[in-house]
Amino acid sequence: DINRLVVSSFVELKGLRNIKNKLIQSYLISEDKEELKQLDSFLNLLKGIDLDIEELIKLFEFVISPADKEVNGAVYTPQYIREYIVKETINKFKKQKNEADIVFGDIACGCGGFFVTITNIVRRNTNKSFFEIYSKSIYGLDIQGYSIERTKILLSLLAISQGEDCETFEFNLFQGNALDFDWNKVRNVSQNNGFDIIVGNPPYVGSTKIDSESRHLLKNWSVSSSGKADLYIPFFQIGLENLNNIGVLGYITVNTFIKSLFLRGNLRSL
Repeated sequence: DINRLVVSSFVELKGLRNIKNKLIQSYLISEDKEELKQLDSFLNLLKGIDLDIEELIKLFEFVISPADKEVNGAVYTPQYIREYIVKETINKFKKQKNEADIVFGDIACGCGGFFVTITNIVRRNTNKSFFEIYSKSIYGLDIQGYSIERTKILLSLLAISQGEDCETFEFNLFQGNALDFDWNKVRNVSQNNGFDIIVGNPPYVGSTKIDSESRHLLKNWSVSSSGKADLYIPFFQIGLENLNNIGVLGYITVNTFIKSLFLRGNLRSL
């Protein structure tokens, strides 16, 4: 219901018509009287707000339940931070490879904010279409299925709002737990010997709030195999191990990571 309200509001406020994309079509409110009433009420709430893609990211992050945020560490990453990280990683890497051919990953992608930023920057600097970027350049994973669905919605609306509409965009977006997801089974990533760039905002969940499955999987990673590790800690090891030999990692982190001699020593040995 939330997805339908948000998608229909965006389409209405942007004056988008005759949309061909099947995913977006499936979320459009058009006939149900009760839904149309809800849409009118929602549009009234949005008066005075420029409902652009960035506002959609904020909306999708805002409506994640507090319980999920506590367990999975879902949090909105401001646009200026995403842009800084993506630009810095590209600048560090692009001497190695043409920017249009860079393979990007976000292994805890949430609702896809980093992918919106990557797409806008790659589009600005290359001739690649949205379809090409989605199908060949960006690869994402999240533990929540609704986050993957919302990432697809955001990226589809980003393309449509900028004049590129097609029945189906091809996405490399997967639902799964990053602690045991095998990226070697994703053909294009494997053929590239890993990611060129991994960016993101790892889930910051304290050790006492980690679910039982993830707590068990933490033991598979050397940096979190002993003691009471927070959930974000193995994401550095996972990221580094899934880069190719010239890859670049760009994460947000907490200052306790910088101060931890144990973590720095363990990660340096990878």
